[in-house]
Amino acid sequence: MLDRLIAEVQSWSRRVLEMPRDGNHDWPVCPFAAKAWASGAANVAVVDEWSDVYLEISTFMQSKFTVTVLVKLEPDEWDLDEFLENVRAANRKWSKENVYVLGLH
Repeated sequence: MLDRLIAEVQSWSRRVLEMPRDGNHDWPVCPFAAKAWASGAANVAVVDEWSDVYLEISTFMQSKFTVTVLVKLEPDEWDLDEFLENVRAANRKWSKENVYVLGLH
């Protein structure tokens, strides 16, 4: 199952994270994603609760990875407004460490 999930996330990354966007001055959403996948420096982790997100961010900060994609298999279980506020809170907390959270649904 994890291999299939990783393949789906890589495909999604190519379509969503790595493509230049007009509204982003032709920059990709994540300019590090393509190189991270190519060099083996990308990771995929499954989360269920926000506490899992914080744990995975802490793990990411101690790892060799340059990109980690966190996947919530049942995203509709999370309230969208709460999700967005948690993303903002995570960025307030970790942006000083050059760690940024993108909240894509």
